Order: sequence, then C-alpha cells, then structure tokens
Amino acid sequence: MAKTALIEMKNVTVKCGKKAVFSGLTLTLPPDQSCAVIGPNGSGKSTLLKLIFRDLYPAADEHSSFKVLGQSPREMDRLRLRMGLVSHELQSKIHKNSSVFDVVVSQFYTSLTTWSHQSYSTEQVEAAGSAIESAGMGHLSENHFATLSTGEQRRCLLARALIHDPEYLILDEPTSGLDIKATHQYMETMSMLIASGKKIVLVTHHLQEILPEIDWFVFLKDGQLVDEGTRSELLTEEKISDLFEMPIQLKEVNGRLIANAITN
Repeated sequence: MAKTALIEMKNVTVKCGKKAVFSGLTLTLPPDQSCAVIGPNGSGKSTLLKLIFRDLYPAADEHSSFKVLGQSPREMDRLRLRMGLVSHELQSKIHKNSSVFDVVVSQFYTSLTTWSHQSYSTEQVEAAGSAIESAGMGHLSENHFATLSTGEQRRCLLARALIHDPEYLILDEPTSGLDIKATHQYMETMSMLIASGKKIVLVTHHLQEILPEIDWFVFLKDGQLVDEGTRSELLTEEKISDLFEMPIQLKEVNGRLIANAITN
C-alpha cells in the first residue's frame, strides 16, 4: 500500500505576531520517500514542524489548504499516532523525573509522561519494554530521564517515537549535542531504519546529518521554498552555497557530506 504524503500545503500563510513566517507557501513532501528539509536558521524549519504537530495554525484563507497525512489536521491526537518525532524541543519538554519507561510508554497517549488517569494494556507495556530493549536501554528503564546523557535521552526519544510503528519518523537536528561516538551510532541506526522500510523526514541545517539513503530534498530560506529535487540535483556546491549565502566546499565520504566554508 502506498504511503500518504506527510504534508501537502497550498498557499499557506503563518504569522508569529505581526510577522509572516510563511507567506503563500506551497509544498508537498512526496510519499514513499525519505526526505530532508534543509535551510539556515530562520528559514522556517521550526515553523513547519509546529504546523505539522498543530502547535501553530495557518492563517484562515479559503484559497489555501493544509493537510497532514492526507487529512485536515483537526484530530491531531489520532494523526500523531501515525508519526514519530525526535527533537531537541521535545527533549526539553520531557518531565525530568519521569523514568525511561514512563517516557516511552506515554507515547500511546501522546503525553510527555504517564498520569494516574491513564491505563495501559499488557500489550502496550510489553511494546514499551521491547522498544527500550531495542534501543539498548533496558538497563536504564527505571532511571530518571534527567540522569541520562544527551545521547541516552535521544535514544529514549527514538524508542518512544517508534513504539507504535509510525508511517513517518520526523527528526529535527537529531545529532545536535551528541559527541562523535553517539553521532555515529545514531546515524547508523537511522540508516538501518530506512533499510528496514521506515520513511524518515530529516529537518536540519547540519549537512553532516544527511543520510546517504535520503534522495529527496527541500530547501527553505526566509520562509520560502527556494528549491526541491533529488540528491544529484540539489546537493551541489553551487546550490548549497546559494542556500546558505556563502561559498561552501562539499566533500562526500562513504555517502556522508562534509561541508567547509571557503574563506579568503
């Protein structure tokens, strides 16, 4: 069965205060492909994520439309169960005294921890335990989230994101704050997930996070779609330099990009 496009936007305007972050933005992420949304700071990447998860709303306009997974995102709790998110912002919102198990299993309610009014089935409890084990964190299951290293917290969020086998895994600068070893392990995990059939949407300005398995790219700058296309079309020194408004030299090592600014 073909997957549904994560987002379909037509003539969408989003304002933060009086400022228009997006003004008439039209964008569709193609279904059945892992994609990357690339852009400098202030390009609108965070706004795009907040739109997807209904933390921001498009301006009312009869000539615009915005769909998440082929639907108007009104029943967001149901739609969230078809997506998994790993982001620094989510990481900062997690209740620090929650255990690893609580953080992971609470995804079934799309809450940030477990609460007394929530109940979990035997299958859900077992699924949480399995996800934690798969993330290599079984020995940390009862530890408080706040006591984990940044890399361990990120793995905990990945287990949480994958617990209900989402159609799309959305990664917002997933290796930010990780050391070299943790970054390498995380990238390897992402490649294995794609190889297993998982579709990933990467949102970042860190070119080294781009996995070799990703072959559709969207370039955002100043709230506008400036380019979209395949890896061979967009990941060139000329286009990357234009996007970041400075001369950049690209080198590819084992499918991973290394970007260096060219200075006089």
